[in-house]
Amino acid sequence: MSLEEPAAAIDDAVEGGIGELYARHIGAGVRLAFLLTGDRGHAEDLAQEAFVRCVGRFRHMRRPDSF
Repeated sequence: MSLEEPAAAIDDAVEGGIGELYARHIGAGVRLAFLLTGDRGHAEDLAQEAFVRCVGRFRHMRRPDSF
């Protein structure tokens, strides 16, 4: 895999609405993670990891249009 392939995949995902979904929900994820950890940097990392995992599971959702 070349270095350009992941960047192209990210560009495609952002164009596909994932960027909007991220912007809409990341704040709540960071706040929750901060309440659990007390560390802003760790909270941001945890929220981003959770988002990536959720996006990876979209194809298994019964109603992905509900987002």
